[in-house]
Amino acid sequence: MGKLYRRGGVLLATFDSIVRGRDQITGYFDGLSCLEDLQVDLDTWRAGGSGQMVWATGLYTFSFTDDGETVEVPARYTYVWKANRKGTYRIVTHHSSVAP
Repeated sequence: MGKLYRRGGVLLATFDSIVRGRDQITGYFDGLSCLEDLQVDLDTWRAGGSGQMVWATGLYTFSFTDDGETVEVPARYTYVWKANRKGTYRIVTHHSSVAP
């Protein structure tokens, strides 16, 4: 998962504070994937950009099982990607937070 991010990429995580760099971002997602029956229902509101920078923003819902109960966490996200010299896009910043 970390390879989707630029080397200095930043994740403002749903269930954690600021996570920086590929190794820490990979660790965050490894921990998240341990949630029992983890599912994500994604709804993209908007996407755009041009040239070397593109973005997407929207809403999603995490669901997982905790002590036999289904937990649903409505959340929101924004991704910003930037292309490198070879034209490969990597995530520069990713914000995700529980919806108010």
